[in-house]
Amino acid sequence: MIINECNDEMKLWNGLPAILIEDNGEKNWAFFTKIDNDIVVGRFPENDFYSKEQYEKAKENGAFNCYRNRQISENNTMKVVLCLTEKCNCRCRYCFLDAENVGISMSTQVLHKAIDKAIEIAGNRHLIITAFGGEPGIEGELLKEMVTYACKQVAASPVKSCNFSISTNGIIGDNVIDILLENKFKINISMDGTQEVQDFQRPLANGEATYHFAENTIKKLAKEDINDIKIRCTVTQFSVDKMPSIVENMARLAVRQVHFEPVTPGGRGANGDPRLQPPSVQDFVKYLKESIEIGEKLNVDVLASSYMKLQDAPAAFCESISGDDCAD
Repeated sequence: MIINECNDEMKLWNGLPAILIEDNGEKNWAFFTKIDNDIVVGRFPENDFYSKEQYEKAKENGAFNCYRNRQISENNTMKVVLCLTEKCNCRCRYCFLDAENVGISMSTQVLHKAIDKAIEIAGNRHLIITAFGGEPGIEGELLKEMVTYACKQVAASPVKSCNFSISTNGIIGDNVIDILLENKFKINISMDGTQEVQDFQRPLANGEATYHFAENTIKKLAKEDINDIKIRCTVTQFSVDKMPSIVENMARLAVRQVHFEPVTPGGRGANGDPRLQPPSVQDFVKYLKESIEIGEKLNVDVLASSYMKLQDAPAAFCESISGDDCAD
């Protein structure tokens, strides 16, 4: 296949990475998978992205076998992501979800049914439940109910263990921090590393700066000697050259894991502001290397999952929310 032109559109197609290409004047989606340890490229017409026929054809040819290749053993772990709310107390300038401080939250009834179903599917495996959003920390009582109900149901089931994780922006109250500490959550904080970058890219809805909120949360967690904290930094053209200083600042706050991820140009991020667009590959790699070198000196692991594990399709849309990143 000769690709004459590559458009700037990339999506996940049924869990597989796909990119829109122009091939001899026709636009097609090219998707990538692994079959029998070989990288395979398939394609279908632009308008067939949601075609059941194309999905069944790819399935018949083994395009999705890479998922099943992850063998399930009795010691394996099942991960469940629960989106507790659409609402977010932050208004990031690049948010691909266009999240606002409005929207619906999960009902207690749906929460219970989701946990019951997860336990049923998990069988005798270990179970990890991740709180996601929006900003799950907004729904403190629902978060507490998630833990209480899951622990109760797991105790009466074959599930071996139940652990919890959360993806949060760190703008949370002490009551939520207490829940995280008491239940030994794995904590993934989405913040952008330094005051300059954070306050520009991730303001509150009223425009108020947010760095001091996130920093205070990190400091409170650090006091409890929590090692299982990861900071996820969204990298834009504005922030790419600041990646090394972000690592230095995180080391100062006793953070031991920093995950850099290029911005997804969608939602509010598709606003034409060049500062909020993805950095070039050359710049990202350049400053990622510098960040890794600094991290080695300061005992900070630098992660960048988008540029690793390229031969394996992800088991979930966003593996980073449950902590499955690869260190460089």
